[in-house]
Amino acid sequence: MLKTLKSMRDCTLSARDGEIGMVRDIFFDDEHWTVRYLVVNTSSWLLGRNVLIFPRSLGILDDFHRTITVDLTRQQVKDSPDVDSNQPITRAEEVKYHRYFGFPVYWGAIGGEIPAPIPAIPEPQFPAKEDVPGSKQETHLRSARDLEGYRVEALDGEMGHVEELLIVPDDWSIDYLVPRNGYNFG
Repeated sequence: MLKTLKSMRDCTLSARDGEIGMVRDIFFDDEHWTVRYLVVNTSSWLLGRNVLIFPRSLGILDDFHRTITVDLTRQQVKDSPDVDSNQPITRAEEVKYHRYFGFPVYWGAIGGEIPAPIPAIPEPQFPAKEDVPGSKQETHLRSARDLEGYRVEALDGEMGHVEELLIVPDDWSIDYLVPRNGYNFG
């Protein structure tokens, strides 16, 4: 079942031992159009710190209660590496994040991409320390909030501006952009 980004915003994330915070944004990979992280504001619990949550740790999306379960503890989230979600995220920051949680990196071995949205890798695999790309390597991560309002064009002209993203929670792929036509929406 498709989910809209707007339906996920402000959903509460519930860890194994309590509430983490609320979804504020997502970072997606603009090459594979796949959600890579949820950006969660921890509110007063961690002094308003934004944390990244990798989709592999997500459980049930409960539309009625507007909650998403997370297979993490609050302490794991609290101790997770700081990442400034207002700045571009570097590969080095991602590697640090993935090492902390023991998640495999989604981009595969250095020099080769894994085309699957969230690859099934039995053991966490990390690049060697000397192979960790620097901050200048393109990560292809984009903020969904930043995408809103971009012009959408078809081969025969403008269709409108990005209003919404439709996400498949089974594999966290972004299957559709929903344009807003200035003439039809108020």
